[in-house]
Amino acid sequence: MKNNRANSGQPPLTKGEFHAASERIAQHPFLQLLKQEDVSDIAWATYLGPRLKTMPGKFIAFFEAIEQTAKAAELNDLAKAARANINDELGIKRGHAEPSLKHATWRQWSQEGTAAILKSRGKIRELELLDEELPELDVYNQTLQTFIDTQNPYMLAGAGAGLEEIIRAEYSVILPALQKRFSELTEQQLLYFVEHADHDEGHFNALFNPLAKACGTNNDRLSLVRFGLFTIENTKDLTLNVMMTATRERLEVILGS
Repeated sequence: MKNNRANSGQPPLTKGEFHAASERIAQHPFLQLLKQEDVSDIAWATYLGPRLKTMPGKFIAFFEAIEQTAKAAELNDLAKAARANINDELGIKRGHAEPSLKHATWRQWSQEGTAAILKSRGKIRELELLDEELPELDVYNQTLQTFIDTQNPYMLAGAGAGLEEIIRAEYSVILPALQKRFSELTEQQLLYFVEHADHDEGHFNALFNPLAKACGTNNDRLSLVRFGLFTIENTKDLTLNVMMTATRERLEVILGS
């Protein structure tokens, strides 16, 4: 009897699976805490510091791995989507890099803007926290490196599509609160968050469509994609747990001093 295990057992991929994962992250208690008007600037510094500096460290290498493994598997549309994401991250338009379009530049503007505001408010401890690392957050880039090491285009792309959708939802949640809490931030200094909230759905769709087509009803491929999505969601959840715990501990130190 012919073995059809690889072509049966799981339904095709749906965007709803990825949207559900992003919605669960959007409802995380720490992101909801940031929405509260009376939340301490300690919480904001704990979030913004690593989010703008250390956590994006493996992003480009991660998407390069998606591109390279997709090419090797002759998943050309998926490879093109990954390359478009990399070019966007690097500010490359029509083959030329524009420094003002680099996401690293946008993050620097956000970092400098929030630091200046905290300094003007006399929030010295909060200002220090923008540069204070949380070793427990290393798990985020370690997870991306683990995906890279698998050299599996389906697992990588499942995590990549999930990450794009999750970042969109995350920034859509915190952006209005960020604008209200740091109302002095300029449009330029908000650009990093605005652009991701508004445009990461496009990156998600560009990855999802060729990925879903390549998987079809192949059970093994679907399992790999869903494992990638599951793992990146859990990792994002863990990083927010770390930030929430760090915020609580930092507040206890300040209130107890």
